[in-house]
Amino acid sequence: MMCRPLHTSGEDMPLMEDYILFASRAFNKAMQMRPDDPKAYAQLAQFFCDIKYYDKCADYFKFAQQRTKEGTPEHAAMTNQTTFANFAFNNYEVERMYDGGNGDLVEVISTHRGLLDLYPYSDLIYGLALHEVMHSETDFRMGPQALQHYKEAAKRGLEQWLDGREQIDEPCEVAGSAVVSDWAAEGHPDDMTLHSPKDPSLPSPGRTPRATYGKPARVHLRSTKKGARAREAELPSPFSEGSTYLAKFESVSLFGNNGVIVAQSDTGCRLYISSPYVNLANNVPMVHPLTGGFGRPYQPAPPSIQQNVINLGKAALVVQFGQTSFYHIVTEVLGRVLLLQPLLEADPDIHLIYPRASDGHQLNGFLALLPWLNRSRLVGYKMGGHSWAGGGWHKRFEVDTLWYANWDPVGLERKKSTRGPVPVPSSAGLHCLLPRAGLQLIRNTFVPEAPHPLQRRRIILCPRKENDGPRASKGMDVLQTRLTEWVKSQKHYKLDVFQVESKGSKEAETASKDIRHFSEAAAVVGVHGGALANIVFCSPGTLVVEIGFLITQSWHYYHTAQALDLNYTMVQVETAPQGLNTALVEFDIDRVMDVVLQGLPPVQVPDDADLMGTPGYYSPDAHEEL
Repeated sequence: MMCRPLHTSGEDMPLMEDYILFASRAFNKAMQMRPDDPKAYAQLAQFFCDIKYYDKCADYFKFAQQRTKEGTPEHAAMTNQTTFANFAFNNYEVERMYDGGNGDLVEVISTHRGLLDLYPYSDLIYGLALHEVMHSETDFRMGPQALQHYKEAAKRGLEQWLDGREQIDEPCEVAGSAVVSDWAAEGHPDDMTLHSPKDPSLPSPGRTPRATYGKPARVHLRSTKKGARAREAELPSPFSEGSTYLAKFESVSLFGNNGVIVAQSDTGCRLYISSPYVNLANNVPMVHPLTGGFGRPYQPAPPSIQQNVINLGKAALVVQFGQTSFYHIVTEVLGRVLLLQPLLEADPDIHLIYPRASDGHQLNGFLALLPWLNRSRLVGYKMGGHSWAGGGWHKRFEVDTLWYANWDPVGLERKKSTRGPVPVPSSAGLHCLLPRAGLQLIRNTFVPEAPHPLQRRRIILCPRKENDGPRASKGMDVLQTRLTEWVKSQKHYKLDVFQVESKGSKEAETASKDIRHFSEAAAVVGVHGGALANIVFCSPGTLVVEIGFLITQSWHYYHTAQALDLNYTMVQVETAPQGLNTALVEFDIDRVMDVVLQGLPPVQVPDDADLMGTPGYYSPDAHEEL
């Protein structure tokens, strides 16, 4: 009984080892009186768990288990506690090794696999896939493994969700249940019908021949040795797109932050997800395969809470995977809204369910720029936490008739050989890509008239500095200084440093300004991040220089540039040991400068005096200040 007082009275952390040693010796002396009492061993085990000495915690739970009779509830409880302690130890080691994005991913992945041997939980499989994606920057073999684990996480998640349905007396026919991400190919006729976006009263024409687009783009690879000659390669092309469609559901429920559509019929239950990258464990209630209870092994939870469920007769949905990320807002969410426009204009009784973050985000500004969209029709989809504790997996809506704008997955032509410095992924390896037709629809809607060539003089830098999260770089300050000095020597170029202004009462004004500035860009330069999503508003021919990664799940800006006829080049980051989650990346500033200066089109214009009447033209001495 001395263990906890000793722990809680210790204020000086360097003395912790002394306290633990003293407490262990005192406990062992006391145990000589009752050496076969499992509860005493369990008590000491719990003490070690409380102070995160999980290896000792597991040892003492094992001792307690050995002192219980097999087949009894006590033995089962100690077995579960031992497994949990081992899991906690491995999980703690994963976090320690990861070190906030600065650790060794090889060690992290190896230890993470040990977690799955203890707890085959959907969320843990998903986490392993994320680590493998990050490591695929340096080991291309990790990409296919990650895809396999994403699929396995969805399959295991479905099993755990179905177990939960059994427990709350809402069982589904297991044989007909599925997780559906490619709706047109895998959707069930009992759940939905497909309609044409241009005329929702007509059925979808079905899958059309896939049109290809894009041309080879250059990637400047990182230096393998200091002072070595720079290497170049081609990124794979072309991309291919299929059909867009409107899916119509009857009597469905919406779960989780990603708007998982749950459709139930006599043949089974289907979970319709907007992307194969949706983590089901954060969206629907599921039972742990070993403990038999709801929640994660270290987060016990009640069944899904049904409070505040909103009932709607007719609605359209634009909630999806990653909908609070700027990239997903600007491309996918806006694309879905615009594909739904004919339907919403034809039927004023259809509500539009849109993602509403607790603190607001940029989507509000873009929606305010659509004159046909009446704000009174908008119904906010409240975002919860990323787990049951924050409301992540609760039911949000029940809808009699639900519409959803979707599309066939974008493809990428595979070369005969995948050898070489650049991976060639399968289509499934691409990440949340709106097809070319959708991206062009966004640009044509928000930039109905292309700027005059004389207006396209902006060089826009999209920085990520040290307080901006992962992929920050001190080199951005140097690059900004270099570009500033170069622009001073140029008569017609202007350097803009993009800054996010997403909140407040001027969201529409901010969105309108950003759209105009990017449409007037001659070049956009930046490290991979959400700000680059604004290239969807750029005019054809705009130079886009992404300081990026060979991780194929990060090629969405490459794809956007190909779909919109932009002039794209990637400069691979020099250091990225944790892939996209690397806290601080480095890049070759000289190489970026060379790519920008060589990629800009030559400027040949008359003197300012002859151009002052040109709409939108500005001179270095008389131009709009941002």
